[in-house]
Parts: sequence; structure tokens; C-alpha cells
Amino acid sequence: MPHNTPETHDTQSQPLPFVFRRFQPTVDLARQSRLYAAIEAVDQDGEDTSEATLRETLTWPGHDPLLDRWVVVAPDDPETLIGFAGLWKGPANERGDVVVKAHPAWRRRGIGGELLTRMQARARERGCATVGAYVNVRHAETDALLLARGFTRVSNYTRMQAPGKVACDAMEATWPTGFTTRSYAEDQRFDVLLAAFNTCFLGQWGHNHLAVDDLRAWLSSLDANGMFLAFAPDGAVAGMCRVAMGGAPSASDGQPTGHLDAPGVAPAYRALGLHLPLALTGLRWLGHQRDASGKPPASITLESWGDSAETLALYQALGFAIEQQEHSYRWDVV
Repeated sequence: MPHNTPETHDTQSQPLPFVFRRFQPTVDLARQSRLYAAIEAVDQDGEDTSEATLRETLTWPGHDPLLDRWVVVAPDDPETLIGFAGLWKGPANERGDVVVKAHPAWRRRGIGGELLTRMQARARERGCATVGAYVNVRHAETDALLLARGFTRVSNYTRMQAPGKVACDAMEATWPTGFTTRSYAEDQRFDVLLAAFNTCFLGQWGHNHLAVDDLRAWLSSLDANGMFLAFAPDGAVAGMCRVAMGGAPSASDGQPTGHLDAPGVAPAYRALGLHLPLALTGLRWLGHQRDASGKPPASITLESWGDSAETLALYQALGFAIEQQEHSYRWDVV
């Protein structure tokens, strides 16, 4: 599940003079895009506000846009949204993720707090055991609200950026004796790939358990050549790294962009320093990729959920700089 940044800046409890209603996809998607664009213009969080990207979230597994979303309508303009909230929970997951946003001109009026209340109620209806939320480290007021509502800070989401030259100049990976790596295009074992997704990020907040049907549905959109699996000497999956060229990052940046989904290492092998060779393997692959016009990546985005400060330092040593960081929160549903 992509990261979400709640924009909840108020704790008022009195009845609010705003219209809260369920999301209507046919009319609200474009309005949601305009709301996100207004928020991004002020907050500068690097969010993709395009209608096409938001449309994709309508069909995420387990999500019902008619029941899992609420919007708030501007008092003077029924075609303008000033608030949005949504809950996403995969069929095989006990955790849901929420996003709550309020228009900058309408903050501190209780909108975010009321939307969060509705999301917590919906999480109970959906049978969530826990709920996750993500807040840009610059939004201290949102931190305060989540803490007041029973959320606990558990980790961080980090987005990093590097020039494309980092991929083109990446050195060859050095692996511990007996360890090997190959792409999913070479391996082609679905059960191994599923095990990799579910073990290599174990214990890291922000990663969901993937069911068989979830991965099957997702697999068609993934580049098998850009998914690399690391194997221990006994053949067990030790780590994985997923990279891609183009897609949403390129569209939003307006230039060829590579994407590196932060490498994951199975718990039994995390003391061996495998994050570095996994990252180098992905970077070297990206360095040989070209977009439709024949250009190499101009920049590379790296996304990390729950990695340690030491792991992030490894990526910084490779040439990545932190572009955005969010606090990750957990709420245990009772």
C-alpha cells in the first residue's frame, strides 16, 4: 500500500457546519484531484495529484470506494471538496491504512478530526486489528492529533532521490560466499516470489502480507526482469529488490525516472549486510535501461518503509539524499 499523509490539524469536538458524505466515484474523483493539488501547492509533499493515479486506488484489492471513503463539501460550492478520507485494507491483511486530508484554507476547523473519527469507526466495521497512518515530519499538529486519538509512532517512511548517474556508475555487487542472485524472469517460481515478499520485509511497519491472489493480480504490472531474488547457500530466499523504469515517477517528474523499492532482507540474514549488494544489483540494472526515447534515467527514486537509520545511511553513501520523510503511526483497534 502506497504511503498516506493525514492532514488533520484540529481537535474541535462541537458539531461542524459542513456536509460530510460518502464518496461518489463518478463525480468526486476529479474533485479529489483538485483538492489534492490545492494541498500539494501549500504542503509541497511531492504527492502525485493526477486523476489517473487516484483512479488506480479505486480498484485496489479489498477497497470499496462507496463505503471506505468520506468527503467534505465546501459550504458555498457543492462541486468543491474541502476534505477527504479513505481506508484501505487488503483481503488477507489485519491492518488497514488511512489517509485524511483537509484543504489548507479550511484547516483548524475540526474537519480532519471528524474525518479521522469516521475512519476509525470504519476500521472497526472492516475488522481491522490495527490501522496505519503516515504524517510528514513537518506537520507537528497532525502528530499531536494522532497521538491524542490513541495512535503510537512506530517507524518512518522515507523517500530518497539520486541522480541517474548513480545507477550508471554503480559498482558490481559483492555477495557473501555461497550467496547468489537472479531475476524473477530467470527464476519463474511464483511460490518463491511470494515467500520473498512475505519474509524479506517481516517486522517492518508499512509492509502488508501478500496473499496468493493479491500477488497474482499485481504480477502482471511488474517487470519480471527488474525483480531480483537473493538466495542463501542452502537455496533459501535471503533477500529481494524490485526496480522499474518509468511509470508514475517519470510521469510526475517529466523526465526518465528509475524507481528502487527499498531492498528487503529475511530476518535470518540481516546481520550480513545484504541491503547493499541488493541495492547495487538493482541500480546496475537501472543503469542499462532506457525510456521510449532512448534516454537513461535522469533521476532515481528510492522508497523505504521501516528501514533502520543504518540502512538508510547505506543508501545515502551510494548518493541518495532524503527528499521526504514521514512518521509512521499505528492504532490498535479495540
